[in-house]
Amino acid sequence: MSYIVTVTPSGGFTGLVALSVAGLPTDGSGSFAPTSLSVTSSTSSSSTLAVTTSATTPPANYTLTITATSGSLTHTTSVVLRVKRR
Repeated sequence: MSYIVTVTPSGGFTGLVALSVAGLPTDGSGSFAPTSLSVTSSTSSSSTLAVTTSATTPPANYTLTITATSGSLTHTTSVVLRVKRR
């Protein structure tokens, strides 16, 4: 499963933006490409979050929290990862 994460300049949220994800299943993993973004006052930037699970991941809905940090500013958003039986 993948998610597109777009960071837009808002309220001084510019510069180098680091991305992270929390709430993954125990045997799941998530990675961003690229891992950080450069956002200017006039342009947004996007990254792809790729999430992988295994055959033993319990079926459930997992709320993933995506965090973007630029200096002292932090913004979060949530998405739902739905794991079904294989």
